[in-house]
Formats: sequence, C-alpha cells, structure tokens
Amino acid sequence: MGTHALKTRKIITVQRPGLWFLSALGLLFLVTLGVWVSYEYGRNVAGFDRVEASQAMDELYQKIQQLRSKNAEILQQNAMLKRNRKIDDDAGSHLQVTFSDAQIEVQELKKELEFYKSIISPGKLKRSVVIQAVQLQKLEDGRFKYKITLSQKGRNDNYASGVLDINVIGKQGEQPLTVKLHEISKDANKITKFGFKYFQTFEGTMSIPDQFWPEYIQVKVKPKSNQIKAVDEQYAWSDLAAGGAQYVGQ
Repeated sequence: MGTHALKTRKIITVQRPGLWFLSALGLLFLVTLGVWVSYEYGRNVAGFDRVEASQAMDELYQKIQQLRSKNAEILQQNAMLKRNRKIDDDAGSHLQVTFSDAQIEVQELKKELEFYKSIISPGKLKRSVVIQAVQLQKLEDGRFKYKITLSQKGRNDNYASGVLDINVIGKQGEQPLTVKLHEISKDANKITKFGFKYFQTFEGTMSIPDQFWPEYIQVKVKPKSNQIKAVDEQYAWSDLAAGGAQYVGQ
C-alpha cells in the first residue's frame, strides 16, 4: 500500500487590537459629528438662535427698567405739581396719558420677555402649539398689515408641523361672509404649512374687499401629530385694528 504525503496549509492571522480600537473610535466620532451637524441644521432651519434670544431678553430687561424709571419720574412730577397746587387740567391729562402709555409698553415688554423665557426654559409643561400673538395694523393706503406668531410650549425637542388656516369673518351687506386669507393677500398661500421647533411668524398685507365689513380674524392650527391638540380661535377685528395686539400664548 502506497503512502501519500499529507499536505497542510497554515493560515496566519495578524491580531491588531489597536487598529480595531481606532476604527471604533473613528466611527463614534463620525456618528457624533453627524448628530451635531443635524442638530445645528435643525436650529438654523427653525430660524432660532439661542444667543440672539438671550440678547433680546437682556434688551427687554433694560427697556423695562428704563420704563419703570420713567414711570417713577412721572409719578414724582405729578406729586410735586399737586403739592404746589399749580397743576392744571391740561398738564394733568398729559401726564396721565404718558403714564398710561408707559404702563402699556411695560406690559407688552413683559409679555415678550415671558415668551423668550418659555422658549429657552420650556419646563415640564405638556407639549402644545399655541397662537402666541395676533397683530393687525392699518396702512396709509387702506391695506392692513397682519402678523401671526405660533410657538411650541412644553418640551420643544421635536419639531411641530402642520397646517395653518387663517380666515376673515364678517358681513357683506346683511349676509355673513368668510374670506380666506389667500384670497385677499398676495403674501399668503392657499395652503399654509408650518414647521418649527421654537416659534414661527407669518406676516404680510391684506386688502379688504368693497362692501365687506370684517368682524373677526379666525386662526386655525392643525398639527400633524395626534399628540398635539388643534387650535381654533377668533379675535375681534376692531380690537386688533385699534392697535390691541393680542398675546394669547402666555
């Protein structure tokens, strides 16, 4: 019986634990970089800058302090004039109007300050989308400038998206009539979508049709997520047109 030589092959492997460690470390770095880039991109898309918000808060604080000082000065002048019994009706009325205007401005600044606070420190409130402010201003050419701000309350680590529906409710003659914003404003789309992490503002101008008497602005917020409640609110046109900006989401 013949014999045959047994042929064997040797497989030589080179163990490089250091290379595996460096590869894993590099992969972790790439993942971390990707997450950071996505986060910063999202912040930019949302149009929010935390530094700018903080600066805005500082400016609001300064304005409030200035107005408080102004109010104190007005009160001091008023008290001095009363003591000297030299105050007349015109001077008293002027001081009262000035004081009232300053008080209103302080309240508006406080509301705006609370708005920035709610964005930077949302707290543990249930996540929701609110109509932060509704503003209306009549222009010299008869048109109206509108500005509507939405914001996200509670946890704002996720984007809020959906559809915004704005209507003007009123009467044409004796008949009730509802006009969609895109029908009277070149700045509005037929379907207005929103998408933001902190807040988003919609603004433009509208032209009121002849023989149409607006009574309310209706704002409907229809979030895409079922976890966020829809909002449907109406605001008196006369109050808004008189300069009474309504800050709702406080």
